[in-house]
Amino acid sequence: VMDIDSEHGGFDTGDFLGEAACPVHKIVGAPGQQVKLDLILKGKPSGSITIRAEEKLEGAEKQHLVSNVSAINLEFSSCCLCSLNPRLDISRILENDDLQVVHRSDIKSGSSVKWGHLDISLQKLCNGDRLRPILFEVVHAEGSGKTLIGECELSVNSILSGNTKFQLKNPQQKGKEVGYIEFSKPNIEQKFSFVDYIAGGCEINLTCAVDFTGSNGNPQSRNSLHYQFQDGRLNEYEAALTAVGDILLHYDKDKLVPMYGFGAYNHAIGPGVHHCFAMNNNPANPEVYGLDGMFQTYKNTIHQVSFSGPTYFGSILGTALERTYAMQEEQGQKYSILMILTDGAIHDYDQTVARLIDGSSMPLSVIIVGVGNADFDTMEDLDCDKGVLRDMRGRRAQRDIVQFVPFRECARDINMLRKKVLAEVPKQLTRYFEMRGMAPNPRVQV
Repeated sequence: VMDIDSEHGGFDTGDFLGEAACPVHKIVGAPGQQVKLDLILKGKPSGSITIRAEEKLEGAEKQHLVSNVSAINLEFSSCCLCSLNPRLDISRILENDDLQVVHRSDIKSGSSVKWGHLDISLQKLCNGDRLRPILFEVVHAEGSGKTLIGECELSVNSILSGNTKFQLKNPQQKGKEVGYIEFSKPNIEQKFSFVDYIAGGCEINLTCAVDFTGSNGNPQSRNSLHYQFQDGRLNEYEAALTAVGDILLHYDKDKLVPMYGFGAYNHAIGPGVHHCFAMNNNPANPEVYGLDGMFQTYKNTIHQVSFSGPTYFGSILGTALERTYAMQEEQGQKYSILMILTDGAIHDYDQTVARLIDGSSMPLSVIIVGVGNADFDTMEDLDCDKGVLRDMRGRRAQRDIVQFVPFRECARDINMLRKKVLAEVPKQLTRYFEMRGMAPNPRVQV
């Protein structure tokens, strides 16, 4: 059990509160399929946790209730109330009448508010039982506390019945009517998983880009992030390329990876600083085969280029967009992943954002791997975890396509690295095909 302060935080950022272990058969065989376990922290009890088992209804996780939800004409009086801050809490009612919170909306302000898009699986909401009551509570949120404004019990079927406006009542005030909750165009949508698309033959195509700017340091110096150790040790770029490349190549069917460098002079290609050059010096066919080919191509490039700068992503992203667009013209479901290995801040931020917004409507994800100890704040900004990406013209990204991974934070833990690298790609892929209304192809039979 972890205490995580931010909704965007993970287990690696929270405080450990304790742990408990129990075989599944003990839970399933317990009265009411429920057990209460002691939490242990540093060998001592630190609280308890209640675990309850419920049989999963097949297919319910792929059926989602989708709707825009709002509250109308809320009434709430309090002597200390400065403004009304409504939040919607949705709780699943268990068979023993206990409540399990399955959704909390953002906090809004006012007596009539729109919480926006609700998208939740029937598995999570009601275990697939469309007749099971679900508790909808509208609360006034203040700090870490809350005060009930009003509530109602609804089933999925009642929400879909055609009557989309429901009375809220406050049981603490003798059932006083305190406003309405409204569902706009409620519907059940079929959702598919990353595995569904892969099993249906969706092809993943990996592209790799490596930063050769001067900020990495002279590769002849042991302080350089590109220094070639003679004792077999890997520099940080080699370690990141090997570890992250190995993870992503599992999903690349043909293992042919276009490799590009940026931020360097490459006289084999032509004069001037190149912000996107084929690392195998073959612009017409920049692909190399497998992890060994990627690794050897990187090592060869180190001795062929002169580091320069500045750090521009625009050209690399432009090339990735061109390849992705061309790939869309081919038959079959295909998806591109661009992996960028870089040591720090970019100097064409506005162009980069514009390119990423262009890419948000295409079958593309971008994984940025931060190498070294530089300031990666701009990379964090590109990852839309905290808000929608917008460019200088006010355009909004249609979906999040960026995942930033600071390599040093998880270089010693391959499982943590794998988790961070693949944290968002599956949902980015499924979101793209959902936007296009494309279901997975039938599973490929082996």
